[in-house]
Amino acid sequence: MPEEKLDAFRYFTDEIRLRARFSEGVKFRLIEEYGPSSFTRLEDGTLLVEDLGFTNYPVLLEWALSFGSNIEVLEPEQLRQDIRKEASRIFDRYDNPGETPDGNE
Repeated sequence: MPEEKLDAFRYFTDEIRLRARFSEGVKFRLIEEYGPSSFTRLEDGTLLVEDLGFTNYPVLLEWALSFGSNIEVLEPEQLRQDIRKEASRIFDRYDNPGETPDGNE
């Protein structure tokens, strides 16, 4: 295999940067996934992540959504908008029981 194809960092560049605030209750997850130096504890007890890198936007979106209300994305703005849209779809799903995921009954 050519040497340049072995260089994973060439393909996984972590170009998408996340800045977010997390609830204290998910501290164990941040430590487990990114280490104890991945966040700063703020005066109000929340945890600030300032520069976490992701390569794949859909993976970042799913990861952020997995925290539910225990995350507040500060940047990127597009991620904030996409979470808002998904939260609206989730709300609609539970506000209109009996509908299928595509909106049909």
